[in-house]
Amino acid sequence: MILVCFNMVAFDLWNTPNPTLIFGFDSSIGLAVVGILSVDFSGVDMTHFESRRTEGKVEYHLRYRVKVDMRTEDGVLRVSCISNGKTIGITTIDFRE
Repeated sequence: MILVCFNMVAFDLWNTPNPTLIFGFDSSIGLAVVGILSVDFSGVDMTHFESRRTEGKVEYHLRYRVKVDMRTEDGVLRVSCISNGKTIGITTIDFRE
């Protein structure tokens, strides 16, 4: 399994004195982890990406972006992973309670 995970955070941008601090994850501005976004690359054909061998292992250089669609009519966040204009992997959100 090739899995990449990201923390999803929520914050109050309106009351944030310096919005640029958000990307540095300064806890003093009220960031809260609300879930984990995971991308499973197991079914992706890695021959389309640059690779190199290091210490007997193969490392792949994947350039991708995670798309979060919040404008869906059914009220559900839709997430996907995009590379070279195509959806790759399986992207999921696990919300914390």
